[in-house]
Amino acid sequence: MSLDTWDQKIGRATMLLHKNKEDDALKILTEIMDDMSKNVTGLKNGEKVDFITIACSERINIHFDKKMYEEMLIDFNILENNHYDIYLHPDSCLKKM
Repeated sequence: MSLDTWDQKIGRATMLLHKNKEDDALKILTEIMDDMSKNVTGLKNGEKVDFITIACSERINIHFDKKMYEEMLIDFNILENNHYDIYLHPDSCLKKM
């Protein structure tokens, strides 16, 4: 998948979140994460980390609202594996606790 396609999918997921369609947004964000785990040729490492960070952060918010805490912790592990410091963002830190 190309950078433009991932940009469009992130935008679509954000739009769905604003329309309170969390389940549809979650499907798109999960699709992004699944695609990233496969083939990311042509993407710079920083771009990949940015997409992972955005997708995981949004999924954490959805999982938190739906009380899906185990799924939320999986996303926190993905963020930490990509060197994202959740302690710089108090909202994320509190959700993990």
